[in-house]
Amino acid sequence: MQKIFLNILIAITLFFSAPVEACTLFAANGSVVDDGGTLIVKNRDWEPDQHQVIKFVPVKDGYSYFGLYAEGPSAGMKVGINDKGLVVLSATAGSIPSKERKNMPNKAGSLTKLLKECASVEEALARADLFLDQKY
Repeated sequence: MQKIFLNILIAITLFFSAPVEACTLFAANGSVVDDGGTLIVKNRDWEPDQHQVIKFVPVKDGYSYFGLYAEGPSAGMKVGINDKGLVVLSATAGSIPSKERKNMPNKAGSLTKLLKECASVEEALARADLFLDQKY
């Protein structure tokens, strides 16, 4: 009886659930990763209307990097790693209402600036000017 109830509950949940349109990302580090490094994972749950390419960007004054770029709608770099090992990626904070997110200042190019100019997470965090407008 419990199994039937559980199956009905799952079926109802799936029937009335909204489509999920979010990327998933997570990281693991320390003893769970070989050699104590860091593993970063991000999938891109997006409409399949983009072509994606990996590009190497050599930089004379700063750090060179590899980036995953989307071409087509919402074009631009989505994730990258520089020659110091700093990884940056784009993600949306779902806890901030979409109306508020749409009114936030667009900081286009901040991912590439972080990769070119920062060697560590600490240096990236010190660059609040790339993330926030003065009113936030």
